[in-house]
Amino acid sequence: MERSGTTPPGALRAQDQLAGLARIARSDGPFASVYLGVSPDAVDAAHRLDVRWREARQDLERQGAPAAVIEAIAEVVERDDHRGGATLAVLADESGRRLVSELPNPPKRDVVAWAPLPRLGPLVEWRQAELPHVVVLIDRSGADVFGVVGETEAVHEDVQGDSAPIEKNAPGGWSQKRYQTRAESSWSENAADVARVVEETCARIDAKLVVVAGDVRAVELLRKSLPSRVDELVTVIDGSRHADGSEDAVAEDTVRAVATVVASETATLLAKFREELGQHDRAADGPGPVLEALARGQVEVLLVHDDPDDNRTAWFGPDPLHVGARRDVVEAMGVDAPCEGRLVDVLLRAALGSGAGIRIVPDSRQLDGRVGAILRWSD
Repeated sequence: MERSGTTPPGALRAQDQLAGLARIARSDGPFASVYLGVSPDAVDAAHRLDVRWREARQDLERQGAPAAVIEAIAEVVERDDHRGGATLAVLADESGRRLVSELPNPPKRDVVAWAPLPRLGPLVEWRQAELPHVVVLIDRSGADVFGVVGETEAVHEDVQGDSAPIEKNAPGGWSQKRYQTRAESSWSENAADVARVVEETCARIDAKLVVVAGDVRAVELLRKSLPSRVDELVTVIDGSRHADGSEDAVAEDTVRAVATVVASETATLLAKFREELGQHDRAADGPGPVLEALARGQVEVLLVHDDPDDNRTAWFGPDPLHVGARRDVVEAMGVDAPCEGRLVDVLLRAALGSGAGIRIVPDSRQLDGRVGAILRWSD
């Protein structure tokens, strides 16, 4: 058993961000999985959702979903308060609704399924885009520091600096140099106060990015005051601490900065996978080898592209590691009556049940065969 190198961060795990999904995956099915585009900004949003739901309801009925499950979903869909996102996601089983969420991006297409396993891929992909980050709006007198987790503002600190002179435009004469020195000193002290709050906020939410906007000199002093491990997370954008019309631009630039980091994390994990694969070391490529590695508890990070039209299947048993490409493989594990499920859903359930990390790869071209894994050890 050999292990080489360090696996980069970025994968989500059952014991951390995916705890709720792991509990659902451990439950006995079948499950109804519904992802509907909500179109919250459209004038006829309610009508569009009504049409989508009528079609989805008929689809669930055709697939054999019980009436009670369909009605549990209908209670959510038919509410007139869907303003929180572009996709309404509902998971339900015969015990009732297991998850209701509104995702910020529209679905690739509507998904309606009554199946042995829940469709968790879109939720995992959404969670990995919820990068914890800090936004700092700074001037020479202080700053507003926001800690953001997903769509939620978890922390807001209003840092007020020293009341000593802030501006350098003092009167001339013998006192001018002293006044300017005092102003510069006040700026530095204020920046140090802000830096302490930024560092504490990063630690509190485990931030992966710090977005800073504001006065150019204040930004410069802040970065000098930050420890290197925090400064490495900083992205500087245009904007102001004051209500001057730049708020929308700051929000848009922050969204872009978050997306850039998320894409970079995915690219780094894929690069590590290709490195290990090229060395014939800690990697499994394709559904068969990945299923075998999952059954051995060998997968450290599952990499998978979740195409809603990908209907390849695999077999599974009651334990998450009872998985295989064929029925007889799972029967050989002592499972009397294996079930057949959609491949991606079987893979995700096994990863969640084995403590493996998961990374959804948005572009299918980035991963040959749409399934790969970085392993905990090589054979």
